[in-house]
Amino acid sequence: MKPIVLVGFMGVGKTTVGQLLAQRLDKTFVDGDHYFEEQLGQSVPSYLAEFGEEEFRKQESRLLPEMLKKFDVIATGGGIITLEKTRQYLKQTQSVVYLFDSFETNYARLVADTHVRPLVHHQRIEQVQDLFTYRQPLYDEVADKKIYVKGRSPDKVVEELIQLVLI
Repeated sequence: MKPIVLVGFMGVGKTTVGQLLAQRLDKTFVDGDHYFEEQLGQSVPSYLAEFGEEEFRKQESRLLPEMLKKFDVIATGGGIITLEKTRQYLKQTQSVVYLFDSFETNYARLVADTHVRPLVHHQRIEQVQDLFTYRQPLYDEVADKKIYVKGRSPDKVVEELIQLVLI
């Protein structure tokens, strides 16, 4: 089985769906941000504060091929698609699935989330919406499949995902 890579904006449910999918298929799973933290020995917020987003994206891109070799299901960080090099690499990967929702639903999840998201917290809603709008065509560019998650349980999303990638 080729790796299944989940892309999409922060808070859309990539990690939750990825974990469920891996469990259902009895496959290995990794969250890209957690892998980053394990490999670099530093939290994502701390790394971003110390080195900036550009360096973070370079390291994230460097780690992607490792994840693709080691894991069957990968939940990427929401901004992994920002570097052209990374997008080109993802386009060569089979089964890149874009999970998407409306900005309003995504933003409500982000605000309610206790997980620190450096690119969202301390930002005005307009700035987050601009980031959301900027990234949408980049997700479309790399994905060969899309799933609209609005109002659906993670289990329902996983059922559709299995149909999309295994048939």
